[in-house]
Order: sequence, then C-alpha cells, then structure tokens
Amino acid sequence: ADHAGTTSVEFDVQLSADSHLVVTHGEEVGASSVPSQTLAQLQDPDIGGGERVPLLAGVVDVCLAGGLKMNVELKTADPIAIDATLELLRKKAALSSCRISSFHRAALQHVMKTAPDVPVGALYNPSLRPIDPENPDAGNLAQPTPADFASWFADHKVPGDSVNLRNETFTPEEIQEARSYGKQVMIWYPGLMQPKFA
Repeated sequence: ADHAGTTSVEFDVQLSADSHLVVTHGEEVGASSVPSQTLAQLQDPDIGGGERVPLLAGVVDVCLAGGLKMNVELKTADPIAIDATLELLRKKAALSSCRISSFHRAALQHVMKTAPDVPVGALYNPSLRPIDPENPDAGNLAQPTPADFASWFADHKVPGDSVNLRNETFTPEEIQEARSYGKQVMIWYPGLMQPKFA
C-alpha cells in the first residue's frame, strides 16, 4: 500500500477461535485453520520481516489513512463472521470505501440483505486440485464458471458490483454477459509464493 500509484488493495478476512477479525489467507478448514486458532496462536509465528498476522481494525485504519479503496474478501459464509466484519467497517465509516467479495454466494446474499448499498464481488473459479500432482508448475484445475454467474444478483444494482473471474479461464463471452447485467469485471490471479513481475 506504500507503493506510489496504488489506489486499492484486496485482503482476506477470517474470524479467530476467540472472535478476533484477522487479515490472512490462512487455511479455512482443518486443525490448522484460522477459525480453529486463537489470536495468540495466529500471531505467534513471524510471517516475514518481524510481522504478525494483523487485525482487521489496524488494516482498515491504514487503508483509510492512505485513501485506499478496499476489496474485502470474506473467507466464510458464517453470518457471525460476516456481521462482525460489517459492524467493524460501519464503526470506522469505511463501508463507502469497500467492496465485499467472496467465493461463497451465501455470504454475498447475507451482505446484500444487511448492507444493501455496499457493492459486492462474486468470486469464481477456485482451484479444485493440481493438474499434475507430480508437477506443481502445471498449475491447478479450476472450478468452471456457473451459468448464472452474473444473473443471480442482477437485481442488486449497486455501482461497483463485480464478477471476479480467474485469469486462465475467463472468456470474452463472460465479460460481455457480465457487463450486460451492469457488473464490472475483475480478473484475479492465483497467488504465488514468490511472485514474479514483468
């Protein structure tokens, strides 16, 4: 966010076992998942440069101070986590600077019901499994885009609504259809452990 020219950021929100909202892309299920760990457990490891998993409140403060738009990805459809996230954003008067995104349609439906003026981003094409387990460089098989990817929330006519499609799988026809429903199109790239930039 300190880079010149940066106008927006995307980050993932999860709720710890002791009800703290944290910003992390950590595991969502299983024994090592974020929801199964306390804040102390999540912040114990050094995630690089002496940094620890941050609280959502602190990240939002930094974004607001820098005038950054926030694309807040909900990693769960749990109404408790969603309501806590929306409440924190309301208290900080940050909702007008946010888009709420998720792979979970139920999460976005909950957001549209409880915060109808906030734009939502419907994420698609998560990884299902490696194409070749013996060759990580081969990439992952992605879930296909559903037929109703844009039409299901056509009645939610909020500026900033988007469909967020994976870079390897989107088609010109999908872009045209999304725009026909008044949705922006955002293209996302699977994360790399060691990103490379051209």
